[in-house]
Amino acid sequence: MVKRIKNVVTVVMITIGILLFQEAEAFAGEVSYDEFAAYETKLGQLNEEMGTDYQLQPTDGFSYDEMVAYFTDMTMEEFEAYIRNAYQQEKNLDEKMRKPLQEIADGSINLRSTLGTQRYYYDGNNSLYLKAYTTTVSGSTIYTGDVSATGSTINSYPAYKSNSCTVEFSGDKKNASCTWTCLKYLSANVTSATKYTVKCTFTAGGGNVYMIV
Repeated sequence: MVKRIKNVVTVVMITIGILLFQEAEAFAGEVSYDEFAAYETKLGQLNEEMGTDYQLQPTDGFSYDEMVAYFTDMTMEEFEAYIRNAYQQEKNLDEKMRKPLQEIADGSINLRSTLGTQRYYYDGNNSLYLKAYTTTVSGSTIYTGDVSATGSTINSYPAYKSNSCTVEFSGDKKNASCTWTCLKYLSANVTSATKYTVKCTFTAGGGNVYMIV
């Protein structure tokens, strides 16, 4: 009888331990959406003050729950400083985007029916790119008119995330005018609700395009 009671007690204790562990595990993984709402409210107040249309939304590499945890780990003062810093960085980027451009060839390689990538470096290593085919006709490099891909590369914030791009080739196929439709990433998990268009014209065999500093 004593042995039987001991076995029952052992089973009960193990069961309680498992239930407590599961409850603790569930609590640890819980995301505070109610608390997150306060951050969205604060962002709305800052948007009204600064005349912006910022929104909290997962950027590359974040799930929605990870984004919520990212912000709720901040104090409200830290969150406000984070948004104000993103606003200042956006102003700096907008100022750079108003500067003239300069195309710089990466080398004197004679491209013949080759797929090449040309980038518009608008801020540091952040770029928008065109992957297109070129060929050589009578000693001149021209585009074939075939586009492999367009897109964006983001290494720091703020930056433009390409959603789509239209490419128009000149009549002589020596120039390719790109218009990217973009979302502006202001910082990790902070974007602008406005859709932006960024334009750049490449020259066949001409290389990448950079801001003139």
